[in-house]
Amino acid sequence: MTDQGFLVLKGRTCYGSDGILVNDILFETASAASSFVCGGSSNGLVDWKNSAGVPLKKLMDDGPEKCRAGLFHLSGRGIEATGYEAADGSFVVCRESGFSMIEVASCPKKKLRAKLIAEGKVKNGVFTEDVSFTSKSGAAGCVLGASVDGVKAWK
Repeated sequence: MTDQGFLVLKGRTCYGSDGILVNDILFETASAASSFVCGGSSNGLVDWKNSAGVPLKKLMDDGPEKCRAGLFHLSGRGIEATGYEAADGSFVVCRESGFSMIEVASCPKKKLRAKLIAEGKVKNGVFTEDVSFTSKSGAAGCVLGASVDGVKAWK
């Protein structure tokens, strides 16, 4: 959700696995966005869920600001990623977030990046599951393949 509407990010799979968005698309409503992604009639308030499986309707019952307040976005090096701060103080990068397959020579997260790929948690430049990090900076550095100030990078 944004102030302008409901944004479906590029790189997302639409209508099963038939198509992958090459550009972000902004919709006026959550239902219009979910209908586009699903390829048919859809109730966005029920069908959109956060990484914990909570439907958008439930999140909005607490107010749209609370729904938006918990999500952080990161972009750079040709990728888009979404994450949130978990109750235990860790930072979680959400499933389907982008992962730069290019890293700088001095990347401090080389081993972790290789491990995520080897374990199948990252495939073809996309997170296949939610992944927890000890900090925003660690998450941002791992996602972008470079040394990054995560406090500034996640917005």
